Amino acid sequence: MARLRATDIAGHALAAFSGSTIREVVVLGRRGPGQAAFTVPELLELQGLEDVDIVIDAEPELLRDAGDGSHPLRAQLLRELADRAQRGCAKRLVLRFLASPVAILGHGRVTGLTLVRNRLAVDGTGTLRAEPTDDVQELSAGLVLRSIGYRAAAPSSLPWDPSTGTVPNRDGRVTREAGGTPLVGVYVAGWLKRGPSGFIGTNKQCAQQTIGALLEDAAAGQLLAPRQSRRDFDALLAHRQPAQVGYAGWKRIDRAECALGAELGRPRRRFVRWDELLSAAV
Repeated sequence: MARLRATDIAGHALAAFSGSTIREVVVLGRRGPGQAAFTVPELLELQGLEDVDIVIDAEPELLRDAGDGSHPLRAQLLRELADRAQRGCAKRLVLRFLASPVAILGHGRVTGLTLVRNRLAVDGTGTLRAEPTDDVQELSAGLVLRSIGYRAAAPSSLPWDPSTGTVPNRDGRVTREAGGTPLVGVYVAGWLKRGPSGFIGTNKQCAQQTIGALLEDAAAGQLLAPRQSRRDFDALLAHRQPAQVGYAGWKRIDRAECALGAELGRPRRRFVRWDELLSAAV
């Protein structure tokens, strides 16, 4: 807790962690380490936890093949975590692969999960998918958090690729179909552009690529001239989102959070309610 108190964690979250009796967290993955969506920075963060034992619950051959040529560093970090000696820490994190929950156990409160052991099989598209086996197990648990992935909804006014759940694009330039000719003045970024993958740094790079494409097109004179003025655009924004916060408002929020944090000896005290944020932005 001492480490968290020196950060910008929200007060209510710090209070919840301080009173928590959780000693073990088990993260279940339907497929193997090679198909997991976590990133190298996240694994490096786990390596830096000195007061938590890390357990990698996966067959040695799965860990050997986890890189599959495309993620060698990720595979290396997983193997290093798997080889790290247990130190008898008060808290433990288990990454358990090839396991799917099929039922939540308990009456009135959670007491556990029924799990099925999976195996990896290649489907008709060449993708490794999880197939259930006859091996069924139970896992004791007092709390279950579900994380089943994300799939974007098809935008009504843009092309859509249902197989990937993304808008077809080339470096952020929207196309009518995969590999097609870019539409004039239409761009996309984020998970709608590339699917649900990556972390904050990935999203920054993704946005920079799209903005770069837009600026290139503008410099080349490939964008259509605006049909309305900047004032018309500002009016449209105000109509659609009256409580919008611009850069100046964000700077006011930043200053207010840092000032409140300084009073507590912390980097900042984050606002967690909309009314607080909007009030500070004015």
